[in-house]
Amino acid sequence: MIPRDQQGKMIESLETILRQLQKAEREERRRFTDPSLQDTTWKDDVNEIRRRHGQRPVGERRLVAELVDAILLQ
Repeated sequence: MIPRDQQGKMIESLETILRQLQKAEREERRRFTDPSLQDTTWKDDVNEIRRRHGQRPVGERRLVAELVDAILLQ
């Protein structure tokens, strides 16, 4: 169990990390000139899996929230 007072800080940290990764990914994509070298975004990959399981696609914030919930419930 993670104490509730620490959960908020952990969520903020995860969201900060996500923003940093997204920024780095955008900067990296700008450097590529060959579109075949670019990967689809992680969000698109996750949403494709969700579609296969009959779930609606969701935005990045919801995906992060689901990830945090899954981590905290284990």
